[in-house]
Parts: sequence; structure tokens; C-alpha cells
Amino acid sequence: MESFNKLPFKLKKNFFYAGIGNRKTPFKEIEEMKRIAKRLEKRGYTLRTGDATGADQAFRDAVEIKEVFSAKDATPYTIDVAREIHPAPDSLSPYVLKLQARNCFQIFGINLDDPIDFVICWTPDGMEHHDKRTRRSGGTGQAIDMASRKNIPIINLKNKGWEKKLDQLVNDSEQMDLF
Repeated sequence: MESFNKLPFKLKKNFFYAGIGNRKTPFKEIEEMKRIAKRLEKRGYTLRTGDATGADQAFRDAVEIKEVFSAKDATPYTIDVAREIHPAPDSLSPYVLKLQARNCFQIFGINLDDPIDFVICWTPDGMEHHDKRTRRSGGTGQAIDMASRKNIPIINLKNKGWEKKLDQLVNDSEQMDLF
């Protein structure tokens, strides 16, 4: 993983997060994503997401301040990273490989030098760590995989206790409850 290993670890809080997930995220979680995004924006956080329907769209539509990435943003370097991280890169069409590559920007920023504080997502399998990736993790699994390998926290709305986990991450030293 020569290319991926060059990407930075999160060193400081920067008020960026990735709001991502499955295109078929259930309605209840879509509504929760919108609520979370609005509250995080009020707290000074900037969303990073993709241009997909479903979860990405829920996050995007809820906020004004955002960075949205698409397959056309992929570069030769991010394509190399995508190939290194994806469990079966040769099975991907060129377009899907570019979708996987754009996930680098969601996690590391447009210059690939500013990792997010955390990921908020929904996947059918509840993935929160790279060693738990399954086919059901879908394309979101790529971003979770990269974030997990760089010790960036993942909050998957599929799992119980996500509210407390997110509240601790957002508030760290503050005494206000976000959720």
C-alpha cells in the first residue's frame, strides 16, 4: 500500500467530517442524517461527501457549507490508492474505480493533506473498521476502510450507541449535549 501509506493520519481537530452511506439508506436514517448535518453545521463543521443519491444527498441537502466530490475528481494518484485499498479492484469498471478513488477526497480533503475528524455513515452491515468490510459495506466501505486505517473514528447509524459516540467526539471538552 505504497500510495495509501503516504496519506496522513489525523493529527488535530479540523471541523471536517464525512457524511456518507448507502444509496438505499432507510428513511429513518436519512432523516437522522439531515438532523445531524444541520446540527454539525451550526457547530462549525464542514461536510465532505459524494454526489450520490441516498445518504450523500441527505447530508448535502441539509447544509450550506460542504465539499462535494464526484468520480470526475479522481486523479491517477487517488486511483492508485483505490486499487490498493479495494479488495477486488480488477472487478471494478473504470467509472466505479473512479467513484472509489473520489472517496480519498472525502477522507483527506482536496489536497489529500487534511484528514477529517470522523465519518458518519450507514451501511447494511454496520461496518466501522477495515477488518469488518463485507460485500454489504458497498462503496461506502472504501471510505470507511481508509478512515479506519488512519485511526479516524467511524459512527455507523446502523449500530446501537452511535449517539453517545458522536456526542463524545463532537463535544470532547465541551459540556453541551449535541444529541
